[in-house]
Amino acid sequence: MSTVVSERPAGIDGDTSPPTRVGSWISDFSGPYRLMLRPARLGELIRNASVSAILSTLLISIPLVVAMVITLIFLEGMFSHPSRTFDQMWQILREGPGPSVLEGVIFIAPVITIAIVAVIGLLSLQDVFRDGPVRHALVRCFLMSVSALPLFMLIVMPAASLLITFDQRSNVGPGIDFVLFTSTIAIGFWLVVAWMTRALSVLGNTPEPASLEYKLCENCGYNITHAAIDSICPECGVPVRPSILPELSRRGVHWETGGPNKLINSMLSAFFSPEEFYGRLQLRSGVPRAGQFAAAQLFLMGIAAACWVFTLACLDREKNWLRMGALIGWGAGACLVPIIAWLVTRGVAAIVALVWFSRGLLRDGRWLAKVACYELVYVWLFCAFSGILITTYVLGGNWVSSLLRNVLKVRSFYSLPAEPILVLGGNVLIICLWFLRYRKILRAIQYSNN
Repeated sequence: MSTVVSERPAGIDGDTSPPTRVGSWISDFSGPYRLMLRPARLGELIRNASVSAILSTLLISIPLVVAMVITLIFLEGMFSHPSRTFDQMWQILREGPGPSVLEGVIFIAPVITIAIVAVIGLLSLQDVFRDGPVRHALVRCFLMSVSALPLFMLIVMPAASLLITFDQRSNVGPGIDFVLFTSTIAIGFWLVVAWMTRALSVLGNTPEPASLEYKLCENCGYNITHAAIDSICPECGVPVRPSILPELSRRGVHWETGGPNKLINSMLSAFFSPEEFYGRLQLRSGVPRAGQFAAAQLFLMGIAAACWVFTLACLDREKNWLRMGALIGWGAGACLVPIIAWLVTRGVAAIVALVWFSRGLLRDGRWLAKVACYELVYVWLFCAFSGILITTYVLGGNWVSSLLRNVLKVRSFYSLPAEPILVLGGNVLIICLWFLRYRKILRAIQYSNN
C-alpha cells in the first residue's frame, strides 16, 4: 500500500476517516510529466499524492538531469572543437588525471539536484503550511519541488543549447554575451517562480484552521470569544472591543485599501514602522494583493540597479563606457538584482517559518507568506548599503583602501581582501537585524482575528 500525505492528521474536527485518494499510483507517478504545463492541476494532485510514486519520479528524473548535463557538455565541446569526433569527445570525458568529467557529473549532479529540490521545498513551506504537524507540510513541499524537475529540464535544455550555439557561432562585441546569459537566467527563473506560485496556491488552498473560529485578545492571546464587547480582557486588562471588531484596529494598509500614493505610503510605513504597519494589515484577506506589492518592489529594484550601474559607468568613463554601462546595467542590475532580492527574502522567511511553525506561534501559517511579500521592502536596505560601498570602491578605491589599512589597520582577512569582507559582513549584520525585525512583526500578527 502506498503512503499518502494527508492535509491534517485524522481526528481533527471529529473526522476519523482516512484521507480520500484520487487516482492511482501510476497516475501520481506520471503526474509531474503529464501535468508539466498544468501547475494548478498538478498542485491538486500533489495534495493527496502517494509519496512513493513521487519519489519514484525523482529516481527517474535524476538520470535525466545527468543525461542533460552530459549532452550540454558534449554540445559545448563539439562547437568549441569542430574537428573532434563523437568518439574523441567521449574519450576525453572518460579520461583524466583524476576523476573524469563523466564521473564527476554522474556523482555530483544527483547531489546538487536533491539539494536544490530540498531548498525549494523549504522555501515553499510558508505557502503551504496552515496548522498541524509541520512535517506533513514539509513533505508536500518536497513532493511539489520534485514535480518541478520536468519543467526545469524543459526550460534549461533548449535555453542552454541556444546559448552555447550563439556563443560559439556568433561574433558579437563584449557585453552582449553577458546580457544574453543573464536575460536567459532571468526569464527561466521567473517562469519557474510563476509556475511554482500557481501550483502552490492550489496545494495550499485548504480550509482555514478551526482555531480561527475563536476570538483572541490581540494583545495577549486570551480567548475572549464569549466576552462582552464593552468588557476588558481578564488576562491583560486591555479593552476587547478592538479585538472583537478587528475593523477598529486592522483597518488595512494603504496598498490594499487604496488612496493617494498608496505604494509610497505602504513602503515607508512597512520599512520604518513595521509594528504599526502589520498591526493594521488584514491577514485573512488573501495573498494576491501582497504579491502585487512584491512584484512592484522587484520591478523598482531592477530599474534602480540598472540606473545605478549605468551611472557608475558614466562617472568612471572607461573605454566604451556608454555601451558597457547600458549592457552591464541591464544584465547585472535589471536581471540579477531582483532574483537575488527574491531569494534572500524567501530564505530569511523560510528560516523564520521553521521556528514559528514548529513552535505553533501563528494561528494560520500562510499569514507568513503575506508578510514575506511586504518584507521585500526591507531589501532596499541591502541595496543602499551595498550600493554605497561599491560606489566608493569604484570611484574612490585608493582612499577607501588607505582608510582600511592605515586607520582601521585592516589589510586582509585570511588572505582575502578587506573590501569584499566589509560588504559581506555588513550584509550579514543586516540579515541579523532582519530576524530581530521579525520578532516585532510576530507581536503584531500573532493573535490577529482578521
